[in-house]
Formats: sequence, structure tokens, C-alpha cells
Amino acid sequence: VAAVGLLIGGGFALTWMRTDHSAELAASLFADAQTHADKFAPAGASASPAYLLSLVRHFHPAVLADAKRERGSFAQYKPGYDEARYRDSMRIAIGKQIKEPDAVLLNECARTLVTADKATLADVAAAKVLAQQAVTIDGEKNYRSLITLGWTYFKSGDTKRARLIGEQAMEIAPDATAKAECGDAIGSFVTKSE
Repeated sequence: VAAVGLLIGGGFALTWMRTDHSAELAASLFADAQTHADKFAPAGASASPAYLLSLVRHFHPAVLADAKRERGSFAQYKPGYDEARYRDSMRIAIGKQIKEPDAVLLNECARTLVTADKATLADVAAAKVLAQQAVTIDGEKNYRSLITLGWTYFKSGDTKRARLIGEQAMEIAPDATAKAECGDAIGSFVTKSE
């Protein structure tokens, strides 16, 4: 009876070991990182919770790939993730962005926040800070950063300023596609404010 129990238990253990649990672990790591995004900010850094959450979402794929580890030497064994390495890599990536901000990523985070369907006033305020920082880093020479800043003013209720910033973006837009993007934004600022 004991031998049969061991065989059945061993069979269940082998089946569990061959089952790919990595998707569940990846989802769990991502959910935990989103819930505790503030823990990835460097000590003493002031970053809005919305910005930190946006950074977690941005860096998750690369950080997850960095934390991947192979388990076992047989093909049937699926990869796993080193949780400590995931958290350390996320902390390093976010810390670097906060200490040495990249204008493109600042703009991307700001645009994500301001264009969200259920953007709160706090999200719009955080997006405005990020967009202004991106525009400053770019020296007001990136039409996309300016358009994002325009959206933050529009969502804050300052349609006149949004339109002026949109027109400034239109002036420096490098090609027809960029000008069309600026024109669409300006059109939204005018149409929705009337």
C-alpha cells in the first residue's frame, strides 16, 4: 500500500514538475510589481505613484526576460523566473529612469496617463509634470512631447494653452505624417472645447 502511494505521489510530483507554471509566476510578479510600484523608487526620490506604475508597465517585459532562468536539463522542463532578480532589475531600471530621465520614456508615460479612458485629475497632473520635463529635456524641439503637453493642458481645462502648444508642435513637425498628428490634436482641442 505504501509503495503504491509513493508511486502515485511520485507521478503527481513529476506531472506538476512538467507543467509550465511560468505564465502564472510572470503574472504574479507583474501584479505584485504594480501593487507595490512605490517600492522600486530610489530612496528619497519623489515620483508620483501613477508615473511609477507606468514605469513598471513599461519595463516589465525586459525585466521579466532578464529574470528568466532555465530549470532542469530536459526539454520538458519549462523556464522559471528568479523573483529576487526580477525585483532587483525593476528597481535598477526605474532608479535609472528617475535619476537620468529619458525624454522619450517620460513622454510615453505622460501620454499613457493623460489619454487613459478613466484618467483622474491626479493622473493628468502627474502627466503634466512628466510632459513638461520631457519638453524641457528636448529643448522644445520634439513635436510629440509638445502634443502630449498640449493634451495635459486640454484635460486640465486650459484649451487655449493646449491649442497654442499644439500649434507650436505643428511648426516643428518634421514631415506630413507628424503635421497630420499635430493637426488631429489641435482639431480635438478646438472641437471638444466648443
